[in-house]
Formats: sequence, structure tokens, C-alpha cells
Amino acid sequence: MDLGRRVEAHQAGRGSRYTRSHLPVELAYYEVCTDQSLAMQREGEIKKMSHTAKDQLAREFKEYDG
Repeated sequence: MDLGRRVEAHQAGRGSRYTRSHLPVELAYYEVCTDQSLAMQREGEIKKMSHTAKDQLAREFKEYDG
């Protein structure tokens, strides 16, 4: 899926129920996966992480991405 389109959908309130009630959203992290199945699996892993672990992942990504 086009990452930019997905963020736009969330900003417009067409994303998940959680993001609709927590607007505006900001993309803090992304990974490139070879197929949708792996992407969904990784998304599930990230969702199970603690808030602290997710924050750390986003901080490291921000440092790496510039």
C-alpha cells in the first residue's frame, strides 16, 4: 500500500477507530517489507510491544532517518 495515501486516510478520519479519535496523526516509524503477509505480521509484533519499546523504536528511526 502507498504509505502516503494511508497517512492521508488516517488524517481524514478514514483510518482505524483509534486514529479517528486521536487526530492529527504523525508517522513516527515505517519498515519496508517484501510482501503484505510479512508486513501484517510485523505490524502485529509492533502492536504487542510496550509503549516504551515503541517510543524507543520511533526515536531510533528518527535518528537514523534524519
